[in-house]
Amino acid sequence: HRIESECQIDWRPSAGRNAYHALQPFVFMRRSVDASTGPIAKVSCQLGKQFSVTGAEFRGPRGGFWVEKKLNTPEGGEEGEPCWLLVEGPGFGVEGPLL
Repeated sequence: HRIESECQIDWRPSAGRNAYHALQPFVFMRRSVDASTGPIAKVSCQLGKQFSVTGAEFRGPRGGFWVEKKLNTPEGGEEGEPCWLLVEGPGFGVEGPLL
């Protein structure tokens, strides 16, 4: 991830990448196998924390962009717990992307 001169953040992983980094001191997680169901939790984390992802993506009905966290990685939640991470989206009170 890099910060460009106009303070715009290049947050999308390029082809073949399998990780996102926290751009806020928290993330929103949906602990569920199905990205469209389950409770959403706001979880504290360090800026720059890396989250390994599977490459699966989900666009919610209000436009939120979610990515699936790889199983067997301890980043947020319990190890091996199915989980989706919000990259960006409306309705969460955050300006700009989270990952």
